[in-house]
Amino acid sequence: MKMTRNGLQTVAIVVLVGLVVALAFGNLAQDYYRHRDPQVHMNVFVITETAAGRNEMAGGNVITNIFETNLRNTYAFYNDTMVPNATNMTKYISVGNCTPAAALTIITDEANENGFARATGTVAAWQNGTDAAFNVTKTFTCATAAETIDSAGLNWFATADSDGNLVAVAAITQTAFQIGDNCTITWVITFDAN
Repeated sequence: MKMTRNGLQTVAIVVLVGLVVALAFGNLAQDYYRHRDPQVHMNVFVITETAAGRNEMAGGNVITNIFETNLRNTYAFYNDTMVPNATNMTKYISVGNCTPAAALTIITDEANENGFARATGTVAAWQNGTDAAFNVTKTFTCATAAETIDSAGLNWFATADSDGNLVAVAAITQTAFQIGDNCTITWVITFDAN
């Protein structure tokens, strides 16, 4: 079968459009599933006053790896030998139902029974490449009655339903747990400041 010049151009255009659409949707899907890591930004402002006059300068700087480690150790309450202190601040996981938003200070409908009350997670410090990181993990087991949840929170205070200590909140697939079902939540906190 012989193809005309217009036919070849049409096929080429269809293939090109298909590739562009596939790449666009691939990038959109990748962006949807990739969390944008929070960053710490610092700038330097310097004013010099000499006989030559006043000079104002503004610029960037290099944030050190030891600062990232210090941030991790502060939030995970680790000491320099990577041993957790007796009081580990950011280690409590809550679950319940809410719509995640930056303005939240508590999961608005926090679960407090059936094995899903706010609980202390297991903390592990590690290096994520050159960045300091720590994980907080907790397995909840549905104990006494069915429980439906759609969100999880990381907190710095142990008391259930306590307000004003929510570090982060995430939407999870709404799930109706039956007695004996498990839900394991792991927060991964990476300090990427440089």
